[in-house]
Amino acid sequence: TEAAMRRKVTKRVVDAAKPGAEGREANVVDTTLQGFGVRARATGERYYILRYRIRGVRRKYTIGRHGSPWTPETARTEARRLLGLVADGIDPQENKSAARKAPTVRDFAKRYLEEHADPKKKPQSAGEDRRLLDVTILPRIGNRRIADLTPGAVTRLHLSLRKTPILANRVLALVSKMCALAEAWGERTAPNPCRHVERFRENKRERFLDADELVRLGKTIAEAEAAHA
Repeated sequence: TEAAMRRKVTKRVVDAAKPGAEGREANVVDTTLQGFGVRARATGERYYILRYRIRGVRRKYTIGRHGSPWTPETARTEARRLLGLVADGIDPQENKSAARKAPTVRDFAKRYLEEHADPKKKPQSAGEDRRLLDVTILPRIGNRRIADLTPGAVTRLHLSLRKTPILANRVLALVSKMCALAEAWGERTAPNPCRHVERFRENKRERFLDADELVRLGKTIAEAEAAHA
Protein backbone atom coordinates (compact mmCIF):
# COMPACT_ATOMS: atom_id res chain seq x y z
CA THR A 1 0.00 0.00 0.00
CA GLU A 2 1.27 3.48 -0.87
CA ALA A 3 0.71 6.84 0.77
CA ALA A 4 -0.33 9.23 -2.03
CA MET A 5 -0.93 12.94 -2.40
CA ARG A 6 -1.59 15.31 -5.27
CA ARG A 7 0.82 18.24 -5.66
CA LYS A 8 2.66 20.00 -8.42
CA VAL A 9 6.02 18.22 -8.49
CA THR A 10 8.66 20.80 -7.59
CA LYS A 11 12.07 20.48 -5.98
CA ARG A 12 10.62 21.47 -2.62
CA VAL A 13 7.92 18.81 -2.90
CA VAL A 14 10.44 16.18 -4.00
CA ASP A 15 12.82 17.00 -1.15
CA ALA A 16 9.94 16.80 1.33
CA ALA A 17 8.61 13.47 0.02
CA LYS A 18 9.27 10.75 2.59
CA PRO A 19 8.12 7.15 3.03
CA GLY A 20 4.93 6.74 5.03
CA ALA A 21 4.41 4.83 8.24
CA GLU A 22 5.98 1.37 8.45
CA GLY A 23 8.15 2.12 5.43
CA ARG A 24 5.28 2.52 2.96
CA GLU A 25 6.32 4.26 -0.26
CA ALA A 26 5.10 7.83 -0.68
CA ASN A 27 3.65 8.62 -4.08
CA VAL A 28 3.24 12.25 -5.21
CA VAL A 29 0.93 12.67 -8.20
CA ASP A 30 1.58 15.80 -10.26
CA THR A 31 -1.38 18.14 -10.74
CA THR A 32 -0.18 19.72 -13.99
CA LEU A 33 0.90 16.75 -16.15
CA GLN A 34 -1.27 13.66 -16.22
CA GLY A 35 0.49 10.52 -15.05
CA PHE A 36 3.68 12.25 -13.95
CA GLY A 37 4.83 11.89 -10.36
CA VAL A 38 7.55 11.06 -7.91
CA ARG A 39 7.90 8.08 -5.58
CA ALA A 40 9.81 8.07 -2.30
CA ARG A 41 11.01 4.57 -1.57
CA ALA A 42 11.58 3.09 1.86
CA THR A 43 15.33 3.52 1.31
CA GLY A 44 14.84 7.29 1.06
CA GLU A 45 15.58 7.43 -2.67
CA ARG A 46 13.13 9.37 -4.84
CA TYR A 47 12.26 8.32 -8.37
CA TYR A 48 10.37 10.18 -11.08
CA ILE A 49 7.71 8.01 -12.68
CA LEU A 50 5.07 8.17 -15.38
CA ARG A 51 1.81 6.24 -15.35
CA TYR A 52 -0.06 5.84 -18.60
CA ARG A 53 -2.54 3.62 -20.35
CA ILE A 54 -1.90 2.04 -23.74
CA ARG A 55 -4.02 -0.51 -25.58
CA GLY A 56 -6.22 -0.70 -22.51
CA VAL A 57 -3.36 -1.65 -20.20
CA ARG A 58 -2.09 0.48 -17.33
CA ARG A 59 1.68 0.84 -17.29
CA LYS A 60 4.25 2.49 -15.05
CA TYR A 61 7.57 3.79 -16.34
CA THR A 62 10.45 4.81 -14.08
CA ILE A 63 12.13 7.86 -15.59
CA GLY A 64 15.03 7.99 -13.15
CA ARG A 65 16.28 8.75 -9.69
CA HIS A 66 16.13 12.31 -8.37
CA GLY A 67 19.51 13.96 -8.84
CA SER A 68 21.66 14.78 -11.85
CA PRO A 69 20.45 14.58 -14.55
CA TRP A 70 16.90 14.16 -13.23
CA THR A 71 15.27 17.20 -11.68
CA PRO A 72 11.56 18.07 -11.63
CA GLU A 73 12.10 20.07 -14.85
CA THR A 74 14.12 17.50 -16.82
CA ALA A 75 11.90 14.64 -15.64
CA ARG A 76 8.76 16.57 -16.63
CA THR A 77 10.22 17.20 -20.08
CA GLU A 78 11.01 13.50 -20.45
CA ALA A 79 7.50 12.61 -19.28
CA ARG A 80 6.02 14.81 -22.01
CA ARG A 81 8.22 13.10 -24.59
CA LEU A 82 7.11 9.68 -23.38
CA LEU A 83 3.45 10.71 -23.49
CA GLY A 84 4.02 11.73 -27.09
CA LEU A 85 5.20 8.20 -27.83
CA VAL A 86 2.12 6.80 -26.12
CA ALA A 87 -0.08 9.05 -28.25
CA ASP A 88 1.60 7.51 -31.34
CA GLY A 89 0.86 4.01 -30.06
CA ILE A 90 4.40 3.29 -28.87
CA ASP A 91 4.82 1.74 -25.43
CA PRO A 92 7.85 3.32 -23.70
CA GLN A 93 8.12 0.42 -21.26
CA GLU A 94 8.36 -2.11 -24.09
CA ASN A 95 11.01 0.06 -25.76
CA LYS A 96 12.96 0.20 -22.51
CA SER A 97 12.82 -3.57 -22.07
CA ALA A 98 13.98 -4.09 -25.65
CA ALA A 99 16.88 -1.68 -25.14
CA ARG A 100 18.02 -3.61 -22.08
CA LYS A 101 18.17 -6.78 -24.17
CA ALA A 102 20.06 -5.08 -27.02
CA PRO A 103 23.60 -6.42 -27.37
CA THR A 104 26.57 -4.44 -26.14
CA VAL A 105 29.70 -4.10 -28.25
CA ARG A 106 31.14 -6.89 -26.09
CA ASP A 107 28.15 -9.15 -26.80
CA PHE A 108 28.27 -8.38 -30.50
CA ALA A 109 32.03 -8.95 -30.66
CA LYS A 110 31.48 -12.54 -29.59
CA ARG A 111 28.89 -13.02 -32.32
CA TYR A 112 31.17 -11.29 -34.86
CA LEU A 113 33.99 -13.70 -34.09
CA GLU A 114 31.79 -16.80 -34.07
CA GLU A 115 29.68 -16.01 -37.15
CA HIS A 116 32.04 -13.98 -39.31
CA ALA A 117 35.72 -13.84 -38.39
CA ASP A 118 36.35 -17.46 -37.47
CA PRO A 119 34.39 -19.13 -40.31
CA LYS A 120 35.12 -16.58 -43.07
CA LYS A 121 38.59 -15.16 -42.46
CA LYS A 122 42.03 -16.73 -42.37
CA PRO A 123 42.99 -17.93 -38.89
CA GLN A 124 45.70 -15.28 -38.66
CA SER A 125 43.27 -12.48 -39.54
CA ALA A 126 40.64 -13.79 -37.14
CA GLY A 127 43.27 -13.97 -34.43
CA GLU A 128 44.29 -10.38 -35.09
CA ASP A 129 40.65 -9.29 -34.80
CA ARG A 130 40.39 -11.13 -31.50
CA ARG A 131 43.51 -9.39 -30.17
CA LEU A 132 42.31 -5.96 -31.28
CA LEU A 133 39.01 -6.57 -29.54
CA ASP A 134 40.43 -7.98 -26.31
CA VAL A 135 43.28 -5.52 -25.86
CA THR A 136 42.08 -2.28 -27.42
CA ILE A 137 38.40 -2.07 -28.32
CA LEU A 138 36.44 -3.84 -25.59
CA PRO A 139 38.24 -2.21 -22.64
CA ARG A 140 37.20 1.17 -24.07
CA ILE A 141 33.75 0.72 -25.59
CA GLY A 142 32.75 -2.85 -24.74
CA ASN A 143 29.89 -1.85 -22.44
CA ARG A 144 28.23 0.44 -24.97
CA ARG A 145 25.28 -0.96 -26.93
CA ILE A 146 26.21 -1.61 -30.53
CA ALA A 147 22.97 0.06 -31.64
CA ASP A 148 23.89 3.26 -29.78
CA LEU A 149 27.51 3.57 -30.92
CA THR A 150 27.92 7.14 -32.20
CA PRO A 151 30.43 8.91 -34.47
CA GLY A 152 31.59 10.84 -31.41
CA ALA A 153 32.40 7.67 -29.47
CA VAL A 154 34.26 6.19 -32.45
CA THR A 155 36.18 9.42 -33.00
CA ARG A 156 37.27 9.51 -29.36
CA LEU A 157 38.41 5.88 -29.59
CA HIS A 158 40.36 6.60 -32.78
CA LEU A 159 41.99 9.73 -31.38
CA SER A 160 43.01 7.93 -28.18
CA LEU A 161 45.26 5.76 -30.38
CA ARG A 162 46.79 8.60 -32.41
CA LYS A 163 50.32 7.79 -31.21
CA THR A 164 50.02 4.46 -33.02
CA PRO A 165 48.27 5.44 -36.27
CA ILE A 166 48.45 2.01 -37.87
CA LEU A 167 46.80 0.41 -34.85
CA ALA A 168 44.23 3.23 -34.71
CA ASN A 169 43.26 2.68 -38.34
CA ARG A 170 43.02 -1.10 -37.90
CA VAL A 171 40.73 -0.57 -34.92
CA LEU A 172 38.60 1.85 -36.94
CA ALA A 173 38.30 -0.65 -39.80
CA LEU A 174 37.26 -3.44 -37.44
CA VAL A 175 34.65 -1.33 -35.65
CA SER A 176 33.32 -0.21 -39.03
CA LYS A 177 32.96 -3.82 -40.20
CA MET A 178 31.19 -4.80 -36.98
CA CYS A 179 28.74 -1.91 -37.31
CA ALA A 180 28.04 -2.82 -40.93
CA LEU A 181 27.28 -6.39 -39.89
CA ALA A 182 25.17 -5.14 -36.98
CA GLU A 183 23.05 -3.24 -39.49
CA ALA A 184 22.83 -6.26 -41.80
CA TRP A 185 21.86 -8.50 -38.88
CA GLY A 186 19.17 -6.13 -37.62
CA GLU A 187 21.00 -4.85 -34.53
CA ARG A 188 21.53 -1.28 -35.80
CA THR A 189 19.36 1.16 -37.72
CA ALA A 190 21.58 4.25 -37.54
CA PRO A 191 24.23 4.91 -40.23
CA ASN A 192 27.68 3.45 -39.72
CA PRO A 193 29.35 5.71 -37.11
CA CYS A 194 32.78 5.17 -38.69
CA ARG A 195 31.77 6.50 -42.09
CA HIS A 196 33.15 10.02 -41.73
CA VAL A 197 35.99 9.38 -39.29
CA GLU A 198 39.18 10.34 -41.09
CA ARG A 199 41.96 7.80 -40.93
CA PHE A 200 45.44 8.79 -39.81
CA ARG A 201 48.29 9.01 -42.28
CA GLU A 202 50.44 5.94 -41.84
CA ASN A 203 54.21 6.00 -41.95
CA LYS A 204 54.93 2.94 -44.02
CA ARG A 205 58.32 2.56 -42.35
CA GLU A 206 56.42 1.86 -39.13
CA ARG A 207 54.40 -0.97 -40.66
CA PHE A 208 54.48 -4.14 -38.61
CA LEU A 209 55.18 -7.45 -40.32
CA ASP A 210 52.45 -10.02 -39.92
CA ALA A 211 53.16 -13.65 -39.05
CA ASP A 212 53.42 -14.86 -42.67
CA GLU A 213 55.78 -12.03 -43.58
CA LEU A 214 57.98 -12.83 -40.59
CA VAL A 215 58.20 -16.46 -41.69
CA ARG A 216 59.14 -15.47 -45.25
CA LEU A 217 61.70 -12.99 -43.95
CA GLY A 218 63.24 -15.67 -41.74
CA LYS A 219 63.51 -18.08 -44.67
CA THR A 220 65.12 -15.42 -46.84
CA ILE A 221 67.68 -14.57 -44.17
CA ALA A 222 68.45 -18.26 -43.59
CA GLU A 223 68.90 -18.87 -47.32
CA ALA A 224 71.17 -15.83 -47.64
CA GLU A 225 73.29 -16.96 -44.72
CA ALA A 226 73.54 -20.47 -46.17
CA ALA A 227 74.63 -19.10 -49.54
CA HIS A 228 77.47 -17.17 -47.94
CA ALA A 229 78.54 -19.93 -45.58
